Amino acid sequence: MRFISALLAGALAVVAAAQTTGSQPNPFTNTDFSGITAGSPITITWTPTTEGTVTLELVHSDTGNSDDLKPVATIQASISNSGSYTWTPDSSIVNGSGYALKIVDDANPDEYNYTLQFPIKTDTESAAPTSASSTAAPTSTEESSTSTTEESTTTEESTSTETTSTDASSTTDASSTADSTTTSAPTTTSHTAATSTSQGAAATGGAKVGAGLMGFVGAAMLLL
Repeated sequence: MRFISALLAGALAVVAAAQTTGSQPNPFTNTDFSGITAGSPITITWTPTTEGTVTLELVHSDTGNSDDLKPVATIQASISNSGSYTWTPDSSIVNGSGYALKIVDDANPDEYNYTLQFPIKTDTESAAPTSASSTAAPTSTEESSTSTTEESTTTEESTSTETTSTDASSTTDASSTADSTTTSAPTTTSHTAATSTSQGAAATGGAKVGAGLMGFVGAAMLLL
């Protein structure tokens, strides 16, 4: 029984050592991280070993491995390295285990330390979706497509208008030609008729003068 207890104590020491990474500055002194609940303040304590300010962060691991800890939120940035800070977990934190605290030396970000992993009790069961911003691009594409279609329609309408104008011009030219031909025809007929009438009148007058002259000559000869 004593052997099993010693084995468990050794295992806990190994886990604690695995949770504390980096060059181990500013080691945390909290020993109880159970019962952490959103909205309830907790005092974080550590032993200051560096000068200047430090930053406290909340990190999380999906696997429980200290090498897989990822940032969740900055608890407080650039605070005095006093060895104590009161933190109230936010209700937006997802309920579950695998959380830990990280302390970073602001003067040298490679100097950092972690607490043991612990659970946080909240009413939030899943993280808020973050993919809403990716839906704006197709809208722009659709608007661009619509604009292109409108431009194409305008071009086709312009082409149709030009074609109609050309046809109308051709019709006008044809009408003008037809009118010109019709007008010139009566003029030619009128001229021809006038000329023939004049020539006939001249011939008739000449015959009458000749006949009168012959009659006068005949009468004169009879008198002689």
